[in-house]
Amino acid sequence: MRYEIEIMPEAQKEFDDLDEDQQILLLKDYNTIQNHGLEYVLTRPIEDKIFEIKTQNLRSLFIYQKDQIIIVGLIYIKETQKMPLNIKKQAIKRFKKFNK
Repeated sequence: MRYEIEIMPEAQKEFDDLDEDQQILLLKDYNTIQNHGLEYVLTRPIEDKIFEIKTQNLRSLFIYQKDQIIIVGLIYIKETQKMPLNIKKQAIKRFKKFNK
């Protein structure tokens, strides 16, 4: 199933701060989702209604919205085996306005 991807302003800033090679990797996965479907990239659930797209050492945290829209709310570089708690809390805070 194909999805439209929207990037929150905070996540856009995080994207802009990445190296060009990292940006290309993320855009490749985002384009795959839009053109072919979510099942063609690596994803996993993180928290209630929050999921991540796994692109090498990059992570994009997202939620689903109606009409097959994915909202990317946080982008970060994975540096440890486990997701840092502050990243998870930040994502929950950013997505709160969509869960009302």
